[in-house]
Amino acid sequence: MRFTQLEKTIVARLDALAPTSRTSSSLPSDTPPVSARRTPSPVAAGRKRRRRRSRRGGDRPADASTVEPQTATAPAPEAAAPAAPEPAVQPATPAPVDTTTTTETAAAAEPASDSGFAALGLGAPVLRALEEIGFREPTPIQQRAIGPALAGRDVVGQARTGTGKTAAFGLPLIERTPRGRAQSSLVLAPTRELAHQVHEAMTAFARHTGLRLALIYGGVSYRGQRQALEAGAEIIVGTPGRVLDLHRQRILDLGRVERVVLDECDRMFDLGFRPDILRVLRHSRPRREQLLLFSATIDGNVEHLVQRFMRDPVTIETVDDTLTVDRVSQHYSVVAKDRKTALLAELVRREREAGELGQAIVFCRTRAGCDRLAKRLGKLGLGVHAIHGDLRQSQREKVLGLLREGKVQILVATNVAARGLDVGGISHVFNYDVPEFAEDYVHRIGRTARMGAHGKAFTLVEPGQGGLIDRIEKLTGAPVHELRLEGFDTGVERRVRRDPGEVSGTILFRSTHRR
Repeated sequence: MRFTQLEKTIVARLDALAPTSRTSSSLPSDTPPVSARRTPSPVAAGRKRRRRRSRRGGDRPADASTVEPQTATAPAPEAAAPAAPEPAVQPATPAPVDTTTTTETAAAAEPASDSGFAALGLGAPVLRALEEIGFREPTPIQQRAIGPALAGRDVVGQARTGTGKTAAFGLPLIERTPRGRAQSSLVLAPTRELAHQVHEAMTAFARHTGLRLALIYGGVSYRGQRQALEAGAEIIVGTPGRVLDLHRQRILDLGRVERVVLDECDRMFDLGFRPDILRVLRHSRPRREQLLLFSATIDGNVEHLVQRFMRDPVTIETVDDTLTVDRVSQHYSVVAKDRKTALLAELVRREREAGELGQAIVFCRTRAGCDRLAKRLGKLGLGVHAIHGDLRQSQREKVLGLLREGKVQILVATNVAARGLDVGGISHVFNYDVPEFAEDYVHRIGRTARMGAHGKAFTLVEPGQGGLIDRIEKLTGAPVHELRLEGFDTGVERRVRRDPGEVSGTILFRSTHRR
């Protein structure tokens, strides 16, 4: 079969194009082969025409000199390739506008913020929950603690309740807890009330993560707690005693715990939980990879625990923020013991008439004292309830529920019972009995001035207790102002000799008898 020069050129061009078309790897899998979509070849059409001419006798042989090897006359592929590419054989690349649209759509699905909580590295499910709860900007303790905790570092944070420390440890704990790894994170709190509040807050934070939380504390039946653990809860919030009890029953396996949080560690030591805490940390040591410790004060016991169990911890001190004395107006009145109830009633009356009293907590030293004082205040027509360790857990939860609903105006409580209370409407704290330790005073007044609000604190001081006020001033770095009410003056004058740069110095008491 002979070919004309035109036919040879066409064949050469097709051969130059065909390999590229057939080997294009970027064609979609459902694109048909190039040969299947191409129109009939001009060479094949020419052969058919020649056959028809031969039958009619009109075909004549070509000149032999024009017949040359195809490879000798075929132009180089670069020169033979058409200037305009065939659309059918071009790779299907996505249009740039589509890519941009997809990226913008994906970005819109994420919380659109490069500041606030989003800047701390929290995931989309947690950020979504925070948005729903109404958390906008992190508090100082949250800003400084969340980042290191997310990175897996051990953290020591000095902060009291009311500064946002639950989110400071709760948010990174939720982020770092794998879904489906039961009993891998543990939060210990000193009291049932605080454990309940931590559990409630963390449940809200984790609402879109699929994680399960179990609340473990004493004074109630084991049944519900056992069921929660057996269901595979990944995060456990509880008090030390019940946690160890369930561990001994082999319902809770501390050997599986990888992350531990000690909330209000100093208070747990004050309540005698130090041996329990050490047992928990020893049992969890094999798999524990992170320990977060938060405390209002850092004393020798806390420092010893840090040195023994923590690895290169990040220490965060927010003393100014944790004490918040700048937002609490602090006063004390010296009063005879048998006149304390009358003075308390007068203070409450004055604050109510001034329109400044919202809800109040009155602190007593003993459980019996709580009940007696609640009855006396109740006779004055005030909405009063008492809460202390002798109440059944169901009764305590009922009282706290009424307090949160605003149906209790005055709560009379002991230190332990009120520990960890987080109620936004507490405007006043009355220390009916002066706390034995200055640190307890800080915890007490911390029930007011929550999350940036302002509050008032009144302390009733019996003659001879002025030294406690001195220690409180030194701890808080702020003065406690004396308040004298007509008809309650004992004649005891507190004189404070202040050295330059110090809040208070030596305290002297003298009796001045009016004639």
